[in-house]
Parts: sequence; structure tokens; C-alpha cells
Amino acid sequence: MGARIGITHFHGGEPAAAVLSRADSACYAAKDAGRNRIHAYRPEKLAMRRHRTELEWVAQFHRAIRKGRMLLYAQRIT
Repeated sequence: MGARIGITHFHGGEPAAAVLSRADSACYAAKDAGRNRIHAYRPEKLAMRRHRTELEWVAQFHRAIRKGRMLLYAQRIT
């Protein structure tokens, strides 16, 4: 069994979603580093910024799908 922990700072009155997003990014960085890691969120780290950007894109895709603003086309590969 292994553990990975992501930690971040918190400012009073800050939206919970922002805090959880930073902690999630730190947790993914800990996971990428291997087993039994603790990682602190640092906004200057490129990997964390990239992960946050990806999470924001995912959220935008979910909103677009929910509002019927996204249409997906696929081409069958034979």
C-alpha cells in the first residue's frame, strides 16, 4: 500500500473549488513522482500549471456538453 499527499495554502474567503484544484494538482504531482510521496503546490512549477490548465479544459468541456454546445464527430478506423 502506498500514499500520495498533495498540500496547498488556503486564504480565508477563497472559493473551495480553487483550493481543491490546487490540492488536486499537487496530489497528481506526488503520484507522478512515485509511491509514498508528499508534494506541496507551487504555482511556478510547469507541470502543475499544465495540470491546472487541463482541469480547466475538462470543466469547460463538461459545461459545453451539459448545455448542448458540443458536438462530437468520429471516423471509424478500419
